[in-house]
Amino acid sequence: MRGILIQERDYKLMRFINGMKNGDGDILAAHFFRSRKVARRRLVVLEKNGLISSNNMRSPSGFKVYGLTAKGHACIIQRYHDMSLPKKLRSPVSAEYQHDRMVAISRVFLSKTGRSIMFRSERELASDVATGDGYEAQSLRPDGLFRDSTNSLWALEYELSVKSKKRLIQKVANHDIYKMFYPGCSSLFIVKNKKVTNFLKEQNMSGVTVLESYMVENWFEKRIRAM
Repeated sequence: MRGILIQERDYKLMRFINGMKNGDGDILAAHFFRSRKVARRRLVVLEKNGLISSNNMRSPSGFKVYGLTAKGHACIIQRYHDMSLPKKLRSPVSAEYQHDRMVAISRVFLSKTGRSIMFRSERELASDVATGDGYEAQSLRPDGLFRDSTNSLWALEYELSVKSKKRLIQKVANHDIYKMFYPGCSSLFIVKNKKVTNFLKEQNMSGVTVLESYMVENWFEKRIRAM
């Protein structure tokens, strides 16, 4: 492609944006770059070459938020031709932005702390089903599926808002149904609200690990400040 030599990191970054529905500059910097300054320089290059585009949103620190262009999407489809990838996201849904942002931060946390060696987002999981022979209700899909350093499989769920006990139990039940497709899969619930965290822990459910969101958020804030 004229004007830019696309690096392997660029392909991964564009696939991340497409899969996670989130191109928060801070998250991209934390996941793909050694510093926010280096991240900004590269993101400007990618935007000038029409692979990504910034929108009217900003990260909490004021960093731009990016989306994938049709040109960028065509690049990752060509690069990852042997994988099922989601269609280009038309535009972020503002009502879901905070949840999507925290799922993306959770993914970075899991990766950078050695808890995840590979990850497929909910959008990519949906794409897997769409190109396969099976059917899977949207309510059953977790926010992501990943393997840890021992190659064990985990389903990720991020709970941002307070839900009734009935809905929480149903959410866990949905995970159990989903995991029928993946024998031996465990669940990781990362939860924002303390009462929800305590309720889930009190259930003492087999195959379910609960992590408080503040641990992820504190880790992310320290990483960004150090960059």
